[in-house]
Amino acid sequence: MRWIFVLIAFSFGNIVWAQTAFDALRYSSFDVEATARNTSVGGAMSGIGADFTVLSTNPAGLGAFRFSEWTITPALFTTNSQSEYVNATESSVRERRKNRFIVPGFGLVNVNNKETGRWRNINFGVGFVQLQHFTQEFNFSGEARGSIVDRFLDQLVATGNFNDFESGLAFDAQAIYEDNFGDYTSDTEFNPSAQILRSQTVLRSGSQGELVVGFAGNWDERFLIGGSVGFPVITYEEEKSYQERDSKSSIPFFETLEFQEVLRTTGAGINAKLGITYMPTYQFRIGAAVHTPTAYSLEDAFNTSFSYTFTNDNEQVISSLHRSPDGLFDYRLRTPWRYIANAGYVIGTLGFLTAEAEYVNHSKSRFRSTSNDASADDAIYLDEITADIRNRFQSTLNLRVGAEIAWDVLRFRGGIGLSTSPYVNEQIWNRKIGVGIGYRKNRFFADLAYRLAQTEESYSPYLIAGDTQPNIQNQFNNQRFILTLGFKR
Repeated sequence: MRWIFVLIAFSFGNIVWAQTAFDALRYSSFDVEATARNTSVGGAMSGIGADFTVLSTNPAGLGAFRFSEWTITPALFTTNSQSEYVNATESSVRERRKNRFIVPGFGLVNVNNKETGRWRNINFGVGFVQLQHFTQEFNFSGEARGSIVDRFLDQLVATGNFNDFESGLAFDAQAIYEDNFGDYTSDTEFNPSAQILRSQTVLRSGSQGELVVGFAGNWDERFLIGGSVGFPVITYEEEKSYQERDSKSSIPFFETLEFQEVLRTTGAGINAKLGITYMPTYQFRIGAAVHTPTAYSLEDAFNTSFSYTFTNDNEQVISSLHRSPDGLFDYRLRTPWRYIANAGYVIGTLGFLTAEAEYVNHSKSRFRSTSNDASADDAIYLDEITADIRNRFQSTLNLRVGAEIAWDVLRFRGGIGLSTSPYVNEQIWNRKIGVGIGYRKNRFFADLAYRLAQTEESYSPYLIAGDTQPNIQNQFNNQRFILTLGFKR
């Protein structure tokens, strides 16, 4: 399990950009689960081939198809979260549940059998594969020292300027003001040890998928050779609502505040995949694939708002709400190379065993400014993020193994996926477990799969020096119920 430190902003610059090193990791960490069959064997179908998902893993497996087919895969995605405010003096575990209906994949494979020559077939595949879904929802609540206004004050002192998205809003709302000596201060500085009740709700949504087109051939029943081109599309949305309240009336003047953040990231990219599989016998096959980096062009649209309520010297309750301008930032992201090795063994008519290993060096991701962006500050900032990526992340090894047992028209499957942490100096394994059942008769097939993935993260709603930064521990249980329907011809 990974303790992920999610940052609200990377620096105290004059402009708040949404990118952090974790955005690069988010868009380069995924599992291909476009069919129930692949999901139920731990995501390792590239070892056998003849499954639509191989277009996005090892496209050589496309050459293993003997019949043309089309498939569609609807699914129910469920995420459960448990959040605990670890360093609060008073806290409770909050639970949230989110359900969403999705379509992880659909596509068509056309088989062109050759009657002469050593090429037995040349196959074509096209369709859509969902790489990951970003649905998450969690909230926390607890009492502790400190305030998000301390973050805004630090930002102001560090830069000497007001930020339109954070400290400037706090100043306009009178959460930050000048004292009698001309220094900036806040109500919370009157009693820095006061316990403030704080809470936040975070909503995340969106998905990452790719339109994929591929070709593969079967040469003399010894080699499967294939390639594909992917056109990934990203939509990511995040809404955060953070509140503070002086529930014990321990701070003069201050009553409540609320800080809201909205981020929407959209973009598209392109990549290529090449693969080969060697079959020394019909039963045994071994292969490898390489994926080029994905070149993304992305755009962030973001805004914030800040409201503040206080009681003045005349015992009047004053409230104000201030909104930031709409921020817009275009940039580019290049993800790492991916290397895959796979193997499979067909046990006659009884089923198969399959395995896959994937290597990705997440420290190789790169942010770049767009060609039409003339701001030197933007380029410097993205270079800083890229340097942070190199320092923070490491290579990962993802292992996937699975098996299928055939009994008449039924298929019983199970598998597991293990992955090392992408974070430097962290030696842990994440895991995903899948099981499933399938039905095959004549030209029709139906597969049903269940997958469970458990992840953890350490989250902070804002960054600040010292021991008053909130530390929230989140645990997510992600479940998928996947159905694939297909027809062969």
